[in-house]
Amino acid sequence: MSSSLIFDLNCVTLRARDNNLRFLSELKIAKGEKVAIVGSDVEYRKSLMRVLSGLEAPKSGQIQVDGENVPCREDRDPWRDIFSKNFRRKIGISLQSDALISNVSIGECFETLFRFKYGDHNDGLKQGAIRVPREVAASLGMPLECLDKRPAELNPLEKRLASLCLAFLTKPSILMMDNPSYSLDDEAWSYLDAAIAKLIQGTQKTLILSTADWILADSLCDRWVVLEDGKMVFDGHKAGYRKNFRSHFVQQLETERWKKIKKTIKDLEIDVA
Repeated sequence: MSSSLIFDLNCVTLRARDNNLRFLSELKIAKGEKVAIVGSDVEYRKSLMRVLSGLEAPKSGQIQVDGENVPCREDRDPWRDIFSKNFRRKIGISLQSDALISNVSIGECFETLFRFKYGDHNDGLKQGAIRVPREVAASLGMPLECLDKRPAELNPLEKRLASLCLAFLTKPSILMMDNPSYSLDDEAWSYLDAAIAKLIQGTQKTLILSTADWILADSLCDRWVVLEDGKMVFDGHKAGYRKNFRSHFVQQLETERWKKIKKTIKDLEIDVA
C-alpha cells in the first residue's frame, strides 16, 4: 500500500440512520487530496463521513487508516479504541451542527478545547490558550467580538466560522467538513468559500467535504465521490463527471446563482490571510 494513503476502504458495509445498509466496494484517499462527497443519497454521505471521521465503526469490511489496519466492529468506539492518538491529532472536524457549547462564550469554548488538547501546566500553554484561538479566528476573518458571544447570539455565517475555528484550532493536516454552507445566503456563502479556500489551497492539507452544495464542491475540490441511490456512481476528477453525467445537480454550476456568487466574491475583496 502506498505510504501516501490516509484512508483505504475495501468491501465496507455501512449502517445508515435510515436502517438500510450501504455497500462501498473501494475508496482510497491520499494525503493532500481535496475530495467532495456529493450526491442525492444523504444517508450514504453522512454514514461514510461518520466512519471516516471515527465517530462510528462500519458493520463489516477492511479499513486501513494512516497505514494501520483497524477492526470493523460496531461494538468498538473507533475514535477512542481504533484510531491512534497520533492520527486523531491530525484531524479537524467541522460539523453541520456546529458542535459549540451553548452555555459559554465562543472564546471560552475555544480555550477549553485548546487546554484539553495541550494542557495548561505552564505559562506558555496558558497564554497560548488565549492567543491561539484569536489568531485562528483572525485567519478566518471572524470578528474578534464574536469570541465574547454565546452560540445563540451568532448569525449563521458566524456560527460556521466558529465551527471552522474549532476544526483548525489544533492545526490539523486533515480537515473534514459536513455541509458547511447549509442555510447560508449568497453573500455569506461567498465569504465562507473564500475563507476556506485561502486556508487550504496551495497547502498539503487533506480536505474531505460532504455536501449537498455542488457549487461549493466545484469551488473547493477537484475530486468528486458521487453517491446516488445506495451506490457510488462516480469517483474521479470533477471534469469527468460533468462530461459524462450531465445530471440536473451539475447544471447548477452554470446558473445565474453561480455567476452571482462569483461576482460577490470579487466585490467583497475578502482577505482573511
